[in-house]
Parts: sequence; C-alpha cells; structure tokens
Amino acid sequence: MPTRAKYGLETVQIRYALVN
Repeated sequence: MPTRAKYGLETVQIRYALVN
C-alpha cells in the first residue's frame, strides 16, 4: 500500500512546514 506510506510522508512534510 504505497498510497498510505505516501500520505504519511506528506503529512510529516506538511507538519514540518507548519512548524517552520
């Protein structure tokens, strides 16, 4: 299920962008 992994990675990136 690459979709789930991609979603998780995207979420982490979004969170990091928000923190920055």
